[in-house]
Amino acid sequence: MDLFWRPISLFSIILLTSYFKRHGIFPEESGTVITKVALNFTIPATILCSFQDYSSNMHFASTALLFLTFTLLSLGLFSLLYLKSGEDLRMFAMMNTTGYNIGSVALPLIRCFYGDSGVIVACMADLGNSVMVNGGTYALTCSLLNRKSDSRGFLRDLIKHLICSPPFVAYLILLPFLAFKWHLPAIVNTFLSPVADANSFVCMAMVGFSMEGRLDWAEIRKIAPLLVQRFCFGAITAVCTYCFLPFDQMTRQVLALLCISPISGLVIVNTRRYGGDIARSGLLVTASIFAGMVGMLILASLFQFF
Repeated sequence: MDLFWRPISLFSIILLTSYFKRHGIFPEESGTVITKVALNFTIPATILCSFQDYSSNMHFASTALLFLTFTLLSLGLFSLLYLKSGEDLRMFAMMNTTGYNIGSVALPLIRCFYGDSGVIVACMADLGNSVMVNGGTYALTCSLLNRKSDSRGFLRDLIKHLICSPPFVAYLILLPFLAFKWHLPAIVNTFLSPVADANSFVCMAMVGFSMEGRLDWAEIRKIAPLLVQRFCFGAITAVCTYCFLPFDQMTRQVLALLCISPISGLVIVNTRRYGGDIARSGLLVTASIFAGMVGMLILASLFQFF
């Protein structure tokens, strides 16, 4: 029964918060506020608490490199797929289909199904993913499209965005502990546990607040090819990850789930910096959240029988 109620609970939070927003119970700016709560408090707390009893494992460390590779592969793939398209469409495809929404969407779901052990795997994967979604994708897209004036100093911009990202700072705090096999002080877990426990609710509410009351089907038809291509890439990498990597079963299951996780919301920021269509970018992100969550919930439920 627990297997049945966990996904229903997550979806209920999304639907209820969306309903409350549409009917004026929560103000329009609620989404902005709760996003800041997630990024600055609950996600970093979840990362730190999950590593409380972490034991060094090179398989876990290699997942960071794996997901950095996946983001680079997807960037190169969409660059080739849209090579003969106009610059605007090629930029949009490259900028908006790369990277994974691990912290605010995948992490709560994985914690529900796999607990802290699954969260550790997801966090290590997110370490590689974060390098790209926090600025690497923007810098490489500018370079590939020969916008030299925009890509100049991209390393400085990348470092600036990374150190201004609280989840990434949490990873930086953990690095010496992981490298020297230290354990975080017990007081850290005691202090942050109540905040980490709220992460599932806060992140699902953030998704609900991001929903719009009406969908523009004409615009959805325009982004549908990108969405299908993105999740085809995710499905292929998920199958390869689960079937061929030399990890234990739980690790392979979590990594396969991450492969079909939604597009990172930070692509909207990168699209705005480039001067692209941020409305269409936002619609693509929203659509990917629903498609990704449904796919992840179905796959996670199936994995419980293996």
